[in-house]
Amino acid sequence: MATTLRQGTAADLDGVVAVFLDCWRTSYATVLPARVRDSMTEASARELWRTAFARASDSTVLVAVEGTVEVDTAVASSTPGSPAGAVLGVARWSQQVGSTRGDVHSLYVSPRAQGRGLGTVLLDAAVARLAASGAEVARLWVFESNRASLDFYRSRGFAFDGRRRTEAAYGVSELGLSLPITQRAPATAEVASARTTKAGTAEAGT
Repeated sequence: MATTLRQGTAADLDGVVAVFLDCWRTSYATVLPARVRDSMTEASARELWRTAFARASDSTVLVAVEGTVEVDTAVASSTPGSPAGAVLGVARWSQQVGSTRGDVHSLYVSPRAQGRGLGTVLLDAAVARLAASGAEVARLWVFESNRASLDFYRSRGFAFDGRRRTEAAYGVSELGLSLPITQRAPATAEVASARTTKAGTAEAGT
């Protein structure tokens, strides 16, 4: 079965939360203090993503799903142990009406599906759709200590844009990255061979 991309809905909440928590606990093991990782409970993660899905009018959620028949973009071969319809990755972005700037808020790929190019496909799809809606630049936040994510985003053309922040909830420095964008077609199976990092996640929250 192929892995495909489609619009995420509230029906994907369980799968998205599972991917999010797997990344939070695994990919951030050397990035965030244990107290911060432990504070992200299943209940708090569900509330974060429930709110994200409820904001469908001002943001878009895209999921990479195993074996779905609602094909938007074919990505890669099946992942062993993944049931048909299982969520393997998620991206969320937004663009304010009339703005030429888009923000990628979240990009997470299940640890069991990393290394297959799903992070690249999800990010490229987000950037392509922002470009199609008139965005001229895509922005995101990354924890400064998350070297793997920084390397991943730089490999996709993002660069440090001078922004820095430290949110009280995390207590860890974040860097702002930006990418000037032009009209792009949605990601295709041709990029499925690209390798994703173990921490290929945008960290602006959901």
